[in-house]
Amino acid sequence: DNAMRKRILSIMLSICMVLTLTPTTSFAVAGTSSTPSVSAYATKAQMMDGTFAPKVDGTATNIGKLVFGKNNSRQAQEWYILGQDTGVAGDNTIIFAASPIATGQTFEAVLLDGKRDAKKKNVTNLGSDCSYSVTAPTEVYLNHYGASALRDKLQTMATTDTAYFTETEKVMMNETTVTTKDTNKGVDYTTTDKLYALHGVKSETKIYAGSSNQTALATDSYWNVENDYLWLRSPGYETGDSGFHDSCLVLYADSRNDVRYYVVVAGFDVQPASNLNLSNVLFASAATAATTSNPEVSGTIASGTAMTLRLDGSSKNIGSVLYNTTTGDIKATKGGTERTVSLVVQGNDGTDDWYYSKKITGTETVNTDAIKSALGITSDIDLSSCKIWLEFFNASDNHQSGDGMIYAVNAEKEIEKINTTYATKEQLMNSFRPYSDGSAANVGKLVFGKNSEGKAQEWYILGKDDGISGDNTVIFAASPIVEFKRFSSNTSGAEYDGKDVYANHYGASDLRAALRAMTDGTDTTYFSAFEKGMMNETKVTTKDIKDGTTYTTEDKLYALAAEKAGYQPIKAGSNDNKVLNQATYWGTSGFDFWLRSPDASDNSKALAADPGSLNLGPSIQGETVSSDDNTIRPAGNLNLTNVLFASATEPSSDGIAADTIPSDKAMKLRMDGSIINIGTVSYDVSSGVIVASANFITPIVF
Repeated sequence: DNAMRKRILSIMLSICMVLTLTPTTSFAVAGTSSTPSVSAYATKAQMMDGTFAPKVDGTATNIGKLVFGKNNSRQAQEWYILGQDTGVAGDNTIIFAASPIATGQTFEAVLLDGKRDAKKKNVTNLGSDCSYSVTAPTEVYLNHYGASALRDKLQTMATTDTAYFTETEKVMMNETTVTTKDTNKGVDYTTTDKLYALHGVKSETKIYAGSSNQTALATDSYWNVENDYLWLRSPGYETGDSGFHDSCLVLYADSRNDVRYYVVVAGFDVQPASNLNLSNVLFASAATAATTSNPEVSGTIASGTAMTLRLDGSSKNIGSVLYNTTTGDIKATKGGTERTVSLVVQGNDGTDDWYYSKKITGTETVNTDAIKSALGITSDIDLSSCKIWLEFFNASDNHQSGDGMIYAVNAEKEIEKINTTYATKEQLMNSFRPYSDGSAANVGKLVFGKNSEGKAQEWYILGKDDGISGDNTVIFAASPIVEFKRFSSNTSGAEYDGKDVYANHYGASDLRAALRAMTDGTDTTYFSAFEKGMMNETKVTTKDIKDGTTYTTEDKLYALAAEKAGYQPIKAGSNDNKVLNQATYWGTSGFDFWLRSPDASDNSKALAADPGSLNLGPSIQGETVSSDDNTIRPAGNLNLTNVLFASATEPSSDGIAADTIPSDKAMKLRMDGSIINIGTVSYDVSSGVIVASANFITPIVF
């Protein structure tokens, strides 16, 4: 009958949606360019790993240099990159001066009479500056590095003297603890400084850097400078007839030969080692950026040119830059900074490293044809092989102060716009990913679970979290899942993991407990058992302002994070790398919602996001933890292993349904139905006929 026929047709339409083909994607033809040489562009990881680390024999596969600080002639000082020192905490790299930072420096300024006698000097409070396993001595030989004029010089360079390093550069220099022999006492001692002289062994053609003298540097690779004699910290000893007692002798590196010894009052070069904190570094590059006086520059980069560090400028309002490999377009937009912002593109034509840079004043598009013309090359440029970024030089001038460092933001590949009412699994993972400025090419939503009022809960799709294995996507509640909830009812503090914490500690909060209750146990108020099974746990890191540390929590739902109160985006994901700006994701109206981050200025407050503050005031504010005026808009992560696609269509359960779909309508996930034998569907392009067959039902052609 008619009713049965309509029901069957409705089933056929549903099958069509489940078995539909994936939309096709076009691909650009790759250019002939290649990635820049590692000696002209190096990531933070490359500066730490084995890329530049010398081998056991002191040679290296790759030699790279950095510009950092100045020498005593007030010229830029260059340093060899030597890789991470595991004896120093955090992201770091050892660096060794590629040329003297100072010359004519004595190891010890005074040499007492009587060359054959042991030469000692009295010292006070040596134990406060040198660490001994025994009682620190009150007198030492003249070749004692810890009490030497050479060490005094190095300490002054890295602390009170402003001629060699800026204050920001000094902060970037980690202290390194090194061990040296006290030949008078016959024991080792340690010193801890930001600059230190290297270790040597007499007659070797290698010298050693690092906290454990683990990094060997061969003469030909690292210190083969003509007529260069550089002080080491290791005491010397006589093997011939120098006419001096061993107490007066120190090892030095002879660039033409090997490690030798000489008397402490000689005026030799200073080529120290140091360690750089790379925690705020994006990369290093030898490219030249455009300036106000030179608004467009380009050229090749000579082999051996030292690189300059680019620091993370994500909080500096530099702007954003997108590139499209299909069209060859680079779209750069300057942010709100008053600094001169430059677009920089760096590549390699197969032979030479090259760069192109243009000053950006608003929003500008640069095509690869313009870059080829500026460089005078004919080969195609593949933007996916290039390094592209925006930067500014944070210099001091008559208008504003600066730290003298370069800050940058990396370019992002432009995401193709899609229909946000239908998304494949791949698109759920890749096409909805926010850009680093918190905006997005595609904004899409999913219906998943229910809110506290029993209504369907909608979530923004944020793309794959690389910190979680398998096919997945991060989701963020598009509206409150719960209204009017306290962060914590205990304003005096709490206990977490066996220790006392402040009231704004997320791990011990009522907020976290409420989120865990939604996904744990048998309660299906918010999510069905099947939905709970689809939710991955996400490990996130949060600050504990009471002891100045961080801790991690791992849950299926979690509150988002923010850096601090003020005009800030909020962040989701296991590494807080899903940046969400207010205009795109959390609106211009509605109730405040809790974040997991504490207010660093008040231990009774946690941060909350204020959707109603757009253009009116700070978007992130500290609010008392006991306030019950705030809502909950958490993030989660969905396991997409068994998902085919998502669609905003609403198949009729009875009869035929047809209608237009609003562009902002939330989609629902469609799971893989092949294992439950739904049926089959086929179509003929030429005739426009779709044949659908439900299992155990006679096929119908329509």
